[in-house]
Order: sequence, then C-alpha cells, then structure tokens
Amino acid sequence: MNQAFLSVGGKITVVKQGDKLRLYDGSVFSFLEMKRTKFVGKSHKDGKNYLVRYNASLIKEVIGVDSDVLPKIEKTSAFEFGDLFTLQNCKQVFMYVSSINATKVSAIDLASNRTYKVSTNGGLIKVDLNEIKKKAKA
Repeated sequence: MNQAFLSVGGKITVVKQGDKLRLYDGSVFSFLEMKRTKFVGKSHKDGKNYLVRYNASLIKEVIGVDSDVLPKIEKTSAFEFGDLFTLQNCKQVFMYVSSINATKVSAIDLASNRTYKVSTNGGLIKVDLNEIKKKAKA
C-alpha cells in the first residue's frame, strides 16, 4: 500500500493510496503515490493523473477514500494458467502457472523468462490486456 507522512491542515498525517485530498485552492485529488517532493494524484475535476508539487501548506484536509483508484486484489482461485498478474506496489508482470499452497504460487517473470515461487501475502492484481489496449487507443 502506497502511503506517506504529509502535513494535512498543519498536522502530520499518514496519507494512504486512495485518500481524497482537498487542497487549499479548492481542488480535490485522490492520492496514488509519493515521488520525492511530488505526489501522483487523480484529479476529480477531469479524471486525469497529475504530478502535484508538495509543500507543507498544500493539503487542507482528507475528505474520504476513493475506492476507484485502489487496486483490485484477486484470490488465487480466480487465476488460470497463462493469466497475467502483478504484485501490489510492483511494476513487474508475471504469468500464472499453478498454485503451490495457500500462500505461494508458481509464476513466470515475463522479462527474464524465469520461474519463481511468488508469495500471495502482498496481493495479486490481475492484468487485463484488453483494458490496457483500450486506454492506449484513447
């Protein structure tokens, strides 16, 4: 889970992925991740992701949680041979091979073509290629 310690209304607060942040200029963003001095946020005005430069007097308040930006974690029973998945907070893509036990699966790393035993404790997120193709065309 992406989180950061940020100044919210003058107090240091843990801001987690999916929290709705109201800024002092009135705009609302959903927090996605922190990158050094900027955070990635999804604007509620136009639905686009922006890199927002952070300073201590930027965020007025946390107004709720946006469940649309949270990753959809799947159970291992939902996977079939050949399904693509990624781990939460990881940019690496794996191909599902089989389930070893309740907490581990066998998977192939597509970049290196090596087989790994991957822990399911962090959460497996299914990769939908059709959805990615639609976003690329738009």
